[in-house]
Amino acid sequence: MNPFDERSPLSILLPYQVRWVVDDSRFKIRNKSRQIGASFDSSAEIVRDCMMRRTTWTIISRGERQALEVMRKVREWSEAFKYA
Repeated sequence: MNPFDERSPLSILLPYQVRWVVDDSRFKIRNKSRQIGASFDSSAEIVRDCMMRRTTWTIISRGERQALEVMRKVREWSEAFKYA
């Protein structure tokens, strides 16, 4: 069950994605497979964290294309939160 209000953009996340987003640990490790929405929920976490406190995030990806894709998702989450 998703704890976020249905009006929140975060209400669309699956339970395992919610656990990732709300985990405020400084360091997290994810053992993942492909196509599970990791960049989708990580992007949500980035925007949520930046909205809650002033912070800087560093995105490390395999290549420039992947990094730009994550930044696109961050922009989409920012727009969904009306934070952009």
